[in-house]
Amino acid sequence: MKVSVIMPVFNASKYLGASIDSILNQTYKNFEFIIINDGSTDNSKEIIETKMKYDSRIRIINQKNLGITVALINGISQSCGEVIARMDADDLSFPDRFKLQIKEIDRGFDLCCSRTFWEHKNRPSNIFYSIIPPKILIRYTNPFIHGTYMFKKTMYEYLGGYNKDYTFSQDFFFMKKVIKHKFKIKYLKRILYKSRSLN
Repeated sequence: MKVSVIMPVFNASKYLGASIDSILNQTYKNFEFIIINDGSTDNSKEIIETKMKYDSRIRIINQKNLGITVALINGISQSCGEVIARMDADDLSFPDRFKLQIKEIDRGFDLCCSRTFWEHKNRPSNIFYSIIPPKILIRYTNPFIHGTYMFKKTMYEYLGGYNKDYTFSQDFFFMKKVIKHKFKIKYLKRILYKSRSLN
């Protein structure tokens, strides 16, 4: 089952190289890697193009700065995979992330995400998300980390995708639709992702 990895990038040069490498080094290899350069003014574009020279799975989409939601929509619209995997440009995916998530998708789950290790100042751990039911948490916050999402493209299309009217909370409103329509969600309690701050 082919995966399309979608990574929006805006001025992320500080961590971008390592983030890209964490995807290229996945133990699950059957994926395309779509990186949307959202009008970066630093050297993010050059970093992406350098990585492209060494791995043909990378494809770059250059657009003017339209924001992460539009970047996600554009990237997914040009994807070829049956499954979409999210990745943020300043984070890290652990090597077995895709292998373990695609296993759950193959088992019949529509969306799979995982526990995250935080490297942010003044940000709490998300360990409690595995204790409180998502249908309760979703009333107040997104109970899952957006960068860890892996989901079936057919589900995304059925739900109408991300709403471009939500500049910063596209993951929250997308997940609310996933839960409302009773799609099957698998939350892996194993830490498969490291969330970092650009600041």
